[in-house]
Amino acid sequence: MKMRSVVTARWERESERSAIELETHLLDCVNAGLTELNVIHFSETPDKNENRERELMSLMHDAIEREMREKGLNAPSVTSELVKSRITGEQYHVFPGTTVTVCLLTLKNGFSVHGVSAAASPENFDEELGRKIARDRAESEIWKFEGYLLREQLSYGDWEKGA
Repeated sequence: MKMRSVVTARWERESERSAIELETHLLDCVNAGLTELNVIHFSETPDKNENRERELMSLMHDAIEREMREKGLNAPSVTSELVKSRITGEQYHVFPGTTVTVCLLTLKNGFSVHGVSAAASPENFDEELGRKIARDRAESEIWKFEGYLLREQLSYGDWEKGA
């Protein structure tokens, strides 16, 4: 049975919760048997929300991968390391007069994926933060493709470790 949970973390100030506390909370959720987590959080600005979401999702990926190793779940799976190893190039573009930032990631096989970010309020626009968010969204696309590819390989019995 697939369980769902909504993990809500609210920040009034930047330092209210540490990354360690959040990782511990996410691990507790994983240990409780939750297989799908939706992370929702709030701050003063939309940009901070998106950056926090990116940080939390990265923590969640790492926590789940660590938990899988600890439990001896060693069947083939898509990992953060695998996703990052597929990237051979990155390009960014901010459209003049806007807050729209695009990240284009080129993969080993020549295929490209993209991610987009935009600040709802121009006063909150930060190009570095926009690049991070856009890159994270582009990497999310790689997860989907790698998951599909792994499932295809497993279904036909042609998966090779490190392929």
